[in-house]
Amino acid sequence: MGWPSMSVALTYLAVLVFFAGVILRAAKYARAPMHLRWELYPVPHEKGRAYGGSYFEEVDWWTHPRETSLAAEIVAMLEEMLLIRSLWRHNRPQWYASFPFHIGLYLLVGFIVLLAMGAGLEQPLGAASPLWAALQALTVIVGVVGLFSATIGAILLLWRRSFVPVLRAASSFADYFNLAFLLAVFLSAGFAWITADPTFGLLQGYLRGFLTLSPAPGSYPAITAEVALASLFMIYLPFTHMTHFVAKYFTYHQVRWDDAPNLGDANMQTRIMANLSRPVGWSAPHIQPEKSWAEAATEVE
Repeated sequence: MGWPSMSVALTYLAVLVFFAGVILRAAKYARAPMHLRWELYPVPHEKGRAYGGSYFEEVDWWTHPRETSLAAEIVAMLEEMLLIRSLWRHNRPQWYASFPFHIGLYLLVGFIVLLAMGAGLEQPLGAASPLWAALQALTVIVGVVGLFSATIGAILLLWRRSFVPVLRAASSFADYFNLAFLLAVFLSAGFAWITADPTFGLLQGYLRGFLTLSPAPGSYPAITAEVALASLFMIYLPFTHMTHFVAKYFTYHQVRWDDAPNLGDANMQTRIMANLSRPVGWSAPHIQPEKSWAEAATEVE
């Protein structure tokens, strides 16, 4: 099998591993034991409590119907994911590195979607169509801005992890490796754009062949290297903590903002009892690890 064919096979494998890994991660989070509440307020799905607090403050709260809004939760999650508001409020210097990195990643995801749209619409619309030309122009702008932003962000994050004492002390080898791997992907893509593919037409052609199961027999070396590195990263990603993008929904919706009361809900009661039956995972003079949490909590000295 020649190198171009190997690169195509690697891309198919990468897509398969990526989506399978992400789905398995999501399933693992969904099946996780019931969490211990954070009790952090306000909760976005409650209306009129921007000052903090919760419905537990109300007299006879259990007699009132609860009104929640999933849309409000989604808006709050999007604000955090897109703008990284908590980092802006609590660690402004880190935000200046993290924001361009993440917004660059989001733009690159959008860039891939635009490439796929262009690959699919070129024939129906025609290469001379103003609509197709506008789509191609938008693709180039989003791709270049996303690539530049993500590259600058990765460099700044690596620099801060290396030279800011607090971050350096908290950083593991994986933190540096993940950023270096991504930076290599960005740099290879930038090199391919500058030297071989200024309009991303070659990359779009590769994607068209990939989507139609008729990959081109050959490619420019810079494009092949770019695709190979990106494919390797897609294979690697599901096995790292970078899958926190999958965990965010569960972290916010089912951990941070879950304030549902236990008012005889059979499913909730079953999950609570399952937690109480788990063995204690640590020991102390007053706690024996072989006991369950229910035994430890109800033991009388």
